[in-house]
Amino acid sequence: MTHKEAQQQLADEMVEVLRGSHDAPLHWNESKLHLMEVVRYVFISEMLKDEMGIPLSQSVIAQRVFGLFGVSLPRNISGYLLRLNNIKG
Repeated sequence: MTHKEAQQQLADEMVEVLRGSHDAPLHWNESKLHLMEVVRYVFISEMLKDEMGIPLSQSVIAQRVFGLFGVSLPRNISGYLLRLNNIKG
C-alpha cells in the first residue's frame, strides 16, 4: 500500500466514524499533532460537505474530529498545520 493509499484509507475510515458508525466511546492515545494529521487527510479527501455541497473547512473538521475523541481542540489550528507542513517537507 502506498502512502497516498494509506492516507485515503485513513480519511475514509474517519469519515465513517464521524457519520456515526461506532458503538462505543472513542479514545485517542496519540498526540494532537497526529490527530491534526488525520484532520488534514479528511480535509484533502473533500468527503465531508455542508448542506450546499461545499467541502468543510479544516477548522470545522478539526472541531468534529477532536470532539469525537473528547480531545481539547488546539487554539492555534493553523500552527499545528504549519508544523505538519514542516515535518512533511
